[in-house]
Amino acid sequence: TQGATQMLLIAELAGEYIRGGVELATFWPLRNLGPNTGYREAIDRESSAPRASYFALSAMGQAFAGGGTVVHTRKDKPSAWSFAALTAEDRRLVVAITNKTLLEGGMQVDLALEGFEGEFASGLLYSANPAESEKIRAEALECEPVEGGWRVELKPYSLAILKFEKR
Repeated sequence: TQGATQMLLIAELAGEYIRGGVELATFWPLRNLGPNTGYREAIDRESSAPRASYFALSAMGQAFAGGGTVVHTRKDKPSAWSFAALTAEDRRLVVAITNKTLLEGGMQVDLALEGFEGEFASGLLYSANPAESEKIRAEALECEPVEGGWRVELKPYSLAILKFEKR
């Protein structure tokens, strides 16, 4: 498991741990000193460059740090995974979405923020091209308002972190 595939796996695991109530996990070594680096290593032992798991843990940690209330998400796309939480005294909704499809055009996702009256604040998209590359890029991501919610375009094999602020 390498590159964006590794990043998505780790991001989803982190989200499921949070959803399950895990508050502390010591699963990821910074460097693996054994012969097999594996997917858990956060920093490459030879080049000291961040690996894909570093980007996943960093993105999820920064997005959901400080606790909050996990909220229910549902999806209609089998190649997507989602996780959301209310943070900052329930004034911010943070949503993580993974796109696990390699379709060239990526994937369009519509978000309905049921019960949360908010405006789009910011978004980051983490991706690699090709998906197996260890060179993960982070770039700004915009959401556009549509009837009933928001729409975002995700690149193939990507992780999106979206923040909405209460009006």
